Amino acid sequence: MQCHNHPDKEAIGICTVCGEFFCKDCLVNDKGKNYCISHTKDKIYESSVKPLYPPITEKEESPKSRLTCLILCFLFGWLGVHRFYVGKMPTGLLYVLTFGLFGIGWLVDTILILVGKFKDGNQKIVTIWS
Repeated sequence: MQCHNHPDKEAIGICTVCGEFFCKDCLVNDKGKNYCISHTKDKIYESSVKPLYPPITEKEESPKSRLTCLILCFLFGWLGVHRFYVGKMPTGLLYVLTFGLFGIGWLVDTILILVGKFKDGNQKIVTIWS
């Protein structure tokens, strides 16, 4: 295989940014990764660094009460009543048929409600305590 920039030279690697072959004259090593010379530091940074999480946007809160959801989960979580309350009908039915996913789902939901990470049927976080 031949170098993308120098067709007369033998390729020694593949650029991790563009996927083209490069020769020893075109090799750029940055933090253990090999790139072809046509990628400047700016291009390498832009194309190789990806955010771990999507940008944080304005949090949407559910109109459902977190306290009500917690009480329903604590008392009737094994029947999925809290899931029906927040609009998660299919998983509520699953909880009814499996007794709260054999208790594991019930426990996980209780923890999620307590730490404020439980979402309603519209994927809005149930955070309001009133």
